[in-house]
This record gives sequence, structure tokens and C-alpha cells, in this order.
Amino acid sequence: MILLTVAVPCYQSEATLPHCLESFGGDRFAGRIEVIVVNDGSTDGTRGIALRYADAHPSVFRLIDQENGGHGAAVAAGIRAASGKYFRVVDGDDSVDADALGDLLALIGRTDADWIVDERTDAYDDTGEERRRPLPDNTPTDRDVPFRDVPLELIPYLTIHAISAKASMLADPPVELLGHTYYEDFEFVLKSAARARSVRFLRSGVYRYRLGNPAQSVHRDGFVARYGDHDRVLRESLRFMESGDCPPERRGYAERAVDLLIRTQLKIALVYDRDRARGRSRARALMRELKIRHPEFYEKARFRYRAATALSALRVGERGIARLARAVGKG
Repeated sequence: MILLTVAVPCYQSEATLPHCLESFGGDRFAGRIEVIVVNDGSTDGTRGIALRYADAHPSVFRLIDQENGGHGAAVAAGIRAASGKYFRVVDGDDSVDADALGDLLALIGRTDADWIVDERTDAYDDTGEERRRPLPDNTPTDRDVPFRDVPLELIPYLTIHAISAKASMLADPPVELLGHTYYEDFEFVLKSAARARSVRFLRSGVYRYRLGNPAQSVHRDGFVARYGDHDRVLRESLRFMESGDCPPERRGYAERAVDLLIRTQLKIALVYDRDRARGRSRARALMRELKIRHPEFYEKARFRYRAATALSALRVGERGIARLARAVGKG
């Protein structure tokens, strides 16, 4: 029985894909894991690399080719092709810790939770630093937890890099994701959470997340360049919350998660954007729309918006804001 399907969305990933696929340990988990490389219309050597691994370890790796549709379309293709009990995503420029992956497979054999949430390690290209992001000390790890009982302070840990979700839960009906859009990983988590009834937490760092590359979408310049993508994900998340597909018992989680997304949107506009006038204009437009269409989120964001706008006008950057926050915390 395949316990876990891992989708590896790839676009022009020839420089990083070998390290990613090598991290799965060859045939070490054969029969328990399948790794599906989804080649999203790459024109470099991505496809050839994936084929090389599929030929060397056919019981573990396989390749899906598709026309370029963006990360969301690649994730959706992986869900459709999955034969494992659980499903997760590992991007082609990231990797896994094989020992921690073994811990995850062992847990899958003794749980039936809709989500398994583990830990991740951030690996910084620019400094060589590695930083583990452990779950809080009070996180329950000895049992399946009803989703409604998951403490809201754990929401920042519920990311696509830490979640293995029941494959059947994602496939029927299929989770629909935006195409040709960055940051849809948030959308994946939100829509998956709407279906999850239980969660199991695992203190093991499966995912190794690369950071520090200026070309990445999560670099401050990447956020600014793709502001429109982040805005589309925010709008889709707000639409989803109002659609009736988000059950009432997940409403508290969804509101907190979308609030964090709005905070990020304001941060991109007012802190990351070096064109301060453009950033303030974007932030004003967002707040106007929230006030009219989503007043509950407007009220939550209003103080943060005003404070960030003042700091932006004073040309206080991200580091300055972090220092101020620490000073306020100490006071």
C-alpha cells in the first residue's frame, strides 16, 4: 500500500531538482511512497532529470508532463494522479529530510487523521544558516485532535510545507486552485482545511525550505513584483469564505488565516515596496475595499494599516519595524 504521494511541481528546475529528488533516499521507502514529478511545461533539462530518476527507481518516481499552468495546476495534477493514502507537496527547489520522512510514514501507519502537520527547516542560500521551526511546546502530539480544538496560535504552522492531507479528501470533489498564480499554496491550505475534521501533529522536520534567493517569490522583491498574484489569492480566499464551502466550525480558523493574509498584503505594500507612493496607494485601495465589502476584516486591519502607513511615510523599513516591535514588547 502506498502510504504517501508526494507531488513535486517543477518549472525550469534543472538546477535544483537533482538535490530535491536525491533527498528522498532512492529506494529506501519503495512500496510506501510515490514521488510524482509534475513538469509544468519546462523547456530546460527538468524533464530529463525526472526521467533519469524514474528509470533508476521506477517503484518510487514517476513523471507527469503538462502544458504550463502554474503551480496550482501542477498541484492539482498531482492530486488527480495520487494513489497514496496521504498527499503532500514538495517544490522542486526544496527537499526533505529522509529520516524525518521515515517518521512521517511510520505515523501514517497508525493514524487516520485528515491532516498530519509536521515541522520544517528553513535553509538560507545566502548565509548557509539552517533554522528549525518547531511546533510550540504545548502542541498535542499523542492523539488525533478534532480540527475545532486546534489552538488558533498554531495557525502560522499550518502551511503547505508542513501538511500531509488525506488524498481522498482532496480528490472528491477535486480541490480547485487558481492557475498561473503564485502564493496559491495559501489557497490550498484554506480549502483543504475546510474539509479536514481532525489533525495529528508530528515533531519531526520533514520539509527543508530554501530561502534567501532574490529570485524567489517569497523574497521581498518577489512579493512586490507579484503583488497582483497575492491580491488574487486574497480575493479568492475571501470569496471562498463567503461561498458556503467553509463550514461554520472552521470559520474561526479561516478568519484568522485570512487576517494573516491581509497583514502580509499590507506588509508588501507598505514595507517591502521601495516605491513608497505606489505602496501606499495599493494599501489604501485594499482598505477601501475591505471597508465596503468585508467590514469585519477592515476593523481588524485598521490599526495595523495606520501604523504601517505612518512608518512608511517616515521611510522606516522592515528591520526598523521589527526593532520597534521588539521595543514595544519589552516595554
